[in-house]
Formats: sequence, structure tokens, C-alpha cells
Amino acid sequence: MGIPRKYRLTSGKLFGEVYKRGKMLKSPLFVVYYLPIEHGPKVGIVVSKKFGKAVKRNKLKRQIREIVRGHLPHLKCAVVILPRMRVKEASFHEMKRMLDDMLEQVGGGECSEIP
Repeated sequence: MGIPRKYRLTSGKLFGEVYKRGKMLKSPLFVVYYLPIEHGPKVGIVVSKKFGKAVKRNKLKRQIREIVRGHLPHLKCAVVILPRMRVKEASFHEMKRMLDDMLEQVGGGECSEIP
């Protein structure tokens, strides 16, 4: 099961807002942009074609969605997740541990307060 439609970041305009006005967290495996918004959590996942063919990119997106799903109740912001190339060598458990830490930082930080 993926992320429910109401939690998906689909608007190009909102993607641009998150990139432009949002804050950024970096780790060896991921870059996470986030911006507090009024209407609940919205999550977008961007995987470059540099990662390989569609099968590999889609598998990575499914894995990231599975990790994010558990954090949806705690998020109150728009989040864009960009995996880095090093994620290709990482196991699912390494990805989960790192992304869990980053999303907890986002959920417990500034995104808990809506502007």
C-alpha cells in the first residue's frame, strides 16, 4: 500500500515553494526539503533517471514510501525527498534508519508549528 492520495505532493507550484522557501536536511543517503503548510502533510519523492531504468527507480520509490507512511501522522508540512546516489549501495535497513531520523527531526522541529 502506498501513500494515500490526500498526502501526495502533486502540485508543481507547491514543489517549487518547498524548494525555494523550505528548509533542507542532508545525510549521506538523502536530501529532505520541508516547508510548514496548513493543509496537513504532503510528501513528494523525486528519483533521478541517473539511478537506472524505471524498475530500479520505482523499487526505490516504493521503499521510501513504505518508510514515510509511518511518519504521516506526525508530519504537518510538505516534504520532498531526494535520494542520493549512495543509496544504491545501502540496504533497506540503513535507508530506513537514516530516513526515520530525518523525518523525526522534521516532524518534531519547525513543522510542528504552522506559520
